[in-house]
Amino acid sequence: MTSEEISQSEFDYSRATHLPGEIWLDIFSHLDAISLFAACLTCKQWNTLISGSGSLWKEQCHKLKDCKKYIKKDRKAGLHWKEVFRLNYSKIGLKRHWKEGRFSNPKSLTDLPERPFCHLDTDSWGEVFQWELDRT
Repeated sequence: MTSEEISQSEFDYSRATHLPGEIWLDIFSHLDAISLFAACLTCKQWNTLISGSGSLWKEQCHKLKDCKKYIKKDRKAGLHWKEVFRLNYSKIGLKRHWKEGRFSNPKSLTDLPERPFCHLDTDSWGEVFQWELDRT
């Protein structure tokens, strides 16, 4: 048995599961958004802790660019920080691709992304249409 195998076999995994929630939240606060979503899929305990933490998702929302007014609007509507992040993260990605011209003049269905489009509000559609007008 190698020293790595010994140290892994001697590690008491049950101790790690009994860490206080505050410690886990501190650990999770160092993850990016994609890693947080992945961690939610790890186990029920992590899913509950991460999904319920407003501070983790609020921090992720503040990292998003060009969507402060949308975040403010969503929070005013009473949405949880995680939902606010999810909505605006998708919206930003879609708008970025559209602005880059990825969806302009598709020649076939394969020119469009595999993932479904997200919901866009009226202001976002206005921006998209303006980019298309400016492009032509």
